[in-house]
Amino acid sequence: MLNEHFGGTYMAYLVLTGEENDAVKDPAVLSYMEKIQQRLELMEVVGKTSSLVDVVKRVNYVVHGEDGAYNVLPSSKEETAQYLFLFLASADDPDELDNYVDYDYASANIWLQMKKGNNRDMQGVEAVVREFVDENPLPPGIEMNWAGLTYLNVIWQKKMVGGMIRALMGGFVVVLILMSILFRSFRWGLVSMLPLSFTIVLIYGVIGLAGKEYDMPVAILSALSLGLSIDFAIHFIQRLRGRLSAGDGLETAFENIFAEPARAIFRNAIVIAIGFTPLLFAPLTPYQTVGGFLASIMMLSAVATLLLMPGIIKTFSKSMLRRFAQ
Repeated sequence: MLNEHFGGTYMAYLVLTGEENDAVKDPAVLSYMEKIQQRLELMEVVGKTSSLVDVVKRVNYVVHGEDGAYNVLPSSKEETAQYLFLFLASADDPDELDNYVDYDYASANIWLQMKKGNNRDMQGVEAVVREFVDENPLPPGIEMNWAGLTYLNVIWQKKMVGGMIRALMGGFVVVLILMSILFRSFRWGLVSMLPLSFTIVLIYGVIGLAGKEYDMPVAILSALSLGLSIDFAIHFIQRLRGRLSAGDGLETAFENIFAEPARAIFRNAIVIAIGFTPLLFAPLTPYQTVGGFLASIMMLSAVATLLLMPGIIKTFSKSMLRRFAQ
């Protein structure tokens, strides 16, 4: 088989499509494909490329007694057509060329075997091809597009990340509005969001520094973290405002909060975090991600609530506690 040297699974395809039948038999088109292959094979992330060019050159080479001088592309469309006819006539499989061209020879594929399935590598290959096309315009009447699982993963990743970022930001705004309504104060609503913001920024910062990919589990959990992280802040602020409404001063209210409610918040976080830890021992990586992510959210949001909230409230106590002083 022509493509049996493609042992890897990280495949991408450049598809060149002409406006007319037999467009890819044109020597100018084949020469352009050859130049793209030569440029791509200079990249470290590309293992091998293959296309109709390799078939035509091979037949030319064999027909002329394996003379190295003929290991080149033919100079005319007619000669190319004759070589392709000879190849198909001698092939064991009449569909041997289906991986490279369509029936009418209006469209042709350039196969790229990537050494890794990394989206960053694929994006780098895309950039190189764009640069090549900018410097070397496509032949007249020819269009070029990407295909293949590795390329589809890049598109999917872009849409997923963009969609989840919009969902996260939209959810953040919605939660802020709900907190402002709940506490009947934009200031208190904004303060309640700070432990949540700290938790999200810290966790995603650690994920980025650790080199963890932003995969589907992490993307989905980013929205769930909004609801999980805000709970402790709600309990803390509600109990604090209750003590202030009862006539306690700020220091006395903090003492009462850390006497019982704070312990309850922290114990609740520990219990829920421990409940997620068995997922860390699951055989599937997505389950491990979910377990570690949610356990981290619970602990960090509880710690952030108990450490950040008192300092923030005390710092802005004059404006935030004005209504309780009346």
